[in-house]
Amino acid sequence: MSFSNYLKWEWISFTRSTHKIIAVFLFLIAAGFAIRNGYALREKQLATLQKVETEAKVMRESALEWIKNDQKGPEDRAWVNVQTPFYAMWYANHHVNKTPSPLMVYTIGQAEQFGFYKRVNVWSTAYDSDLAAEISNPERIALGALDFTFVILFLLPLLLIVLCFTVGGYEQDKLVFKLIRIQLGTQSPWIFGRIVSIGIFISLLLIVVILSAALATGILNQSGSSLFLFIGVVLAYLWFWLFLIIGIIHLQLGQTSQAMALTMVWVIFALAIPGAVHQAASIKYPNNLMVDFLDAKREEPEVIYAKEFGEIWSLVAQKIPELKSSKLGNQPDSLLNPMVKGGLYRTEMSFHMAEVSEKVEKGFDEKNAFIKKSYWFNPILGVQNYLFKLAETDYVSYQNYRKEIQHSNLKLCKSLILEEWNEEKIDVERFQKYEALLKK
Repeated sequence: MSFSNYLKWEWISFTRSTHKIIAVFLFLIAAGFAIRNGYALREKQLATLQKVETEAKVMRESALEWIKNDQKGPEDRAWVNVQTPFYAMWYANHHVNKTPSPLMVYTIGQAEQFGFYKRVNVWSTAYDSDLAAEISNPERIALGALDFTFVILFLLPLLLIVLCFTVGGYEQDKLVFKLIRIQLGTQSPWIFGRIVSIGIFISLLLIVVILSAALATGILNQSGSSLFLFIGVVLAYLWFWLFLIIGIIHLQLGQTSQAMALTMVWVIFALAIPGAVHQAASIKYPNNLMVDFLDAKREEPEVIYAKEFGEIWSLVAQKIPELKSSKLGNQPDSLLNPMVKGGLYRTEMSFHMAEVSEKVEKGFDEKNAFIKKSYWFNPILGVQNYLFKLAETDYVSYQNYRKEIQHSNLKLCKSLILEEWNEEKIDVERFQKYEALLKK
């Protein structure tokens, strides 16, 4: 029997089966809704980033006008003085943003649960309240949102079960396999030919859906090779399930038992194993790391600000050696401006919170490393995280974003304390230098 006959047979079987048509239709509706969610979220984030940048630009232009006109600041804020390094740097309005990837259209991942823009100042940390905690995709479904990756990982296998559960099972129940063995010698070519035909049809359907969405949303040219890598991973996942189904069909269980077996395999791979791995990770690595951070943020300022100035000077000078050669570096403590001395405490606090953040991240890294070790028997989670990585919506991408925020905070702290201790005067050129501090 030629392969074209298998394709023709499966197409006729599909068109005559109402439940299969309904299953494909519902799958396409879910896929379209998911892609629409991803596109809407990405467009909203891009619009927000543009708005943030516009507001920041207005703030910088106002400060430049004050400096040019030898004004200290707005008339309704008498305490503001942009001719000092502290307020000049404040009005330079530094932001660290995470621009959404084109593939967010397909993979929302953690994008709804983490902040994507942050105004960074000398008090900022990587765990401020505007950078929220992680939430899993199944939990997001309960809240009324889903992404295309969820549709692929969890709904595509169910679609395949609906399309394939009669293959082999019907022949077993109706004793047709005896006739097939007479014609083909064994039932394997029959099973393989039919399942591969279904796989080809679904592969073409997925390619059409993904590329159509890319054209409709305008991301085809923006995504580059990552889109085709995304398609490749999706197709590899599809064929993983198809070959798994072929193996189960060869058990010759009959139509009803075969449907139950396929469903049980889906439950094990999609729910039981990922759930067990996450539960084990939670037991081994309890979610108390953020408690340590919050405790440090609440308690450590009192400890640091209670220290003698000489001790704080020694701590900060070790981290920023340039302070020793600054204009005020050799001044007696009694002659220093209280605001200049306070800046030293502020800087030490920032370095301390950076150390606490690093400890928290290390704990998260250990937990994620534990979960990664399960990928060989937990393929769905592995594929999910890889697709999230392609779209830059995975945990690691947002972890790197948090690290960038923390690095930017320390860079601002170091620059500001050196400007204050060198008693720098602010002019247009120096203000523009402040503006460019975090630009890449």
